Amino acid sequence: MTSPAEAERFHRARLITREFAGGGLTRVTVDPGRYVASTYTSPGQYIEVRVGGESGYFVLANAPGAAEWQLIMRRGGGASDVLLSIAPGGALEVTDAIGSGFPMDASRGRPVLIALGGTGVAAALPLVGRRVADGDATRQIAFIFLVAFLGNLEPFGGLLQGPALRQAIVLHRRFDAAPNGNFFIPIVIVCHG
Repeated sequence: MTSPAEAERFHRARLITREFAGGGLTRVTVDPGRYVASTYTSPGQYIEVRVGGESGYFVLANAPGAAEWQLIMRRGGGASDVLLSIAPGGALEVTDAIGSGFPMDASRGRPVLIALGGTGVAAALPLVGRRVADGDATRQIAFIFLVAFLGNLEPFGGLLQGPALRQAIVLHRRFDAAPNGNFFIPIVIVCHG
């Protein structure tokens, strides 16, 4: 049973679209309603989604202030599997944007180093967009992406080639078959922009 406080944390929302984002990832667009959308004010904020008896946390992948929210996900159980199977127009529940996001004001005019992993790499898009909007595109931005496969960076290819990015270190795993099962070999790739 949901407590009254828990019920007040969640707001009705609906799934608008799903589209392939590359690298085995899917971009899900959600309409959270005008008031709830206005709670997203800084890159790096995230939400909790409740749908089909499941719940999960997702980083917001589009620019703050948009009327719709974009989430990047892959199948892996829980809320992501439900979101990837319900029809557009389907009902779900979302919280207000959670957390204060990245310290954008504190980093204004300064170089930044950002480490992102898993589907959390989606936070890179609004973060770079905000730095560009704030006039910090000429300042150094370095990312460390922690991903299982290089293909997981496909949705962010434009970011990796953008003028605002000076360096990215991509740490990923290559899985090889071994007689006793799978193992991984760490590989480091440095890309200069």
